[in-house]
Amino acid sequence: MTEFTVWAPESARVRLRLPGSIRYELQVGAFTPEGTFDAATGHLDHLVDLGVDLVDLLPGDGLDSGTPGLRRLVDAAHDKGLGVVLDVAQHRFGRRRIVDSVLRWLRDHHVDGLRLDDAPAAPGGRLLDELTAAVEPLSARLGRPLSLITEPDLNGPAQHAVPALRTGDRAAQPLSAGLLRVGATLLMTALLTPMLFMGEEWAASTPRQLAAYGWPAGEVPERQTFPRSWLDWAELDKPEHREMYDFYRRLIALRKSRPDLSDPRLSRIDVRHGDQFLLTRRGECLVAANLAGKPQRINLPGRVRTVLLATATGVTVMRDGIELPPESAAVVAL
Repeated sequence: MTEFTVWAPESARVRLRLPGSIRYELQVGAFTPEGTFDAATGHLDHLVDLGVDLVDLLPGDGLDSGTPGLRRLVDAAHDKGLGVVLDVAQHRFGRRRIVDSVLRWLRDHHVDGLRLDDAPAAPGGRLLDELTAAVEPLSARLGRPLSLITEPDLNGPAQHAVPALRTGDRAAQPLSAGLLRVGATLLMTALLTPMLFMGEEWAASTPRQLAAYGWPAGEVPERQTFPRSWLDWAELDKPEHREMYDFYRRLIALRKSRPDLSDPRLSRIDVRHGDQFLLTRRGECLVAANLAGKPQRINLPGRVRTVLLATATGVTVMRDGIELPPESAAVVAL
C-alpha cells in the first residue's frame, strides 16, 4: 500500500507514524459478542499488550452512523497510545463529497488516518492531490499528523507467500500450526506496514464472514455478522491459542527492536525463493522459511551471527547455511 502523512508540525508527529507501525484490522460487529463500539473499547488493553500501533476500523453501517460510540472508542484508543485508521469506501460519492467526507471523519471523529480502498494507488492523482490540499490545513489546525493510505498493485514472491500462509477463512481453510507460524513470521518481517486481522494473533477458529456494526447497546439493528464469526475470547485460555498469541507478541517485539525489519526502503530488501523455501534479507537481518513437510538445508548469503527467533526447535546453523525443520522459519542476524 502507498502510505503518506500530510503536513503537521514536527512536535505533533507523535501519535501516528505509518512506516514501521503494525496495524490491527477490527470489525466492530464481530470483535465482541455485543458488537458495539463500547464493547470493543473494553478490549483495547489486549491490543496494547500485543504491541500493535494502529487500530484499522473496517467499514460497516456502524461506522456510517456517526454514533458517539465511535468517538469514545477513538478517544480511548488515543489514551492508550494507539492510533486509529478508518477504512472507507468512497466509490459512491462525487469528488467534492469525498473530500467533505474525509474531512468529517478526521475532524469530527478524531481518527488519525483514512484508508481509501478505491482511490488511485499513488500520490499525484487528481483526487489525492485535492485530498492532500484539503487535509493539510486541517492537520495544521488540529496540531496532529493526519494520514491517507491507498492500495497499490504489489507483486513478488514475498507478497504472494504471506496471504497464502495466513488463516484465510480460518475454519474453512485450516493450516498446520507450523505454517501458521511461518506465515506470521513472513508477515511481521515484510516490507511496508503489516496488518493483522482480529483474532489472527491467537489463530482464532471463527470464520471471516463479517459485516460490522457499532451501534450502542439497545440500538443495534439487525446485525449482518454471522454469530459464528464473533470472536471467542475464551480461546485465549486454551494452550494452543495462548502459545500463538505469545509467539505474535515476540514477533512484534522483535520487529520493533530491529530497525532493519521495518525499514520501508525497497533498496534494503532482497528476496530469493526456490523449491518450497523463501529467503528475505532486510539489511543485516535475514528471514528463512521452509514450506516443505520435511527438513531442508538452505544456503545463506552470509554467516549467521545469531538466531533471533525460530518458529520451531531444531534449527541448525552451519558455516554457509541453515537447516530448518519441516514447516518452520527463522530470523537471523548476519
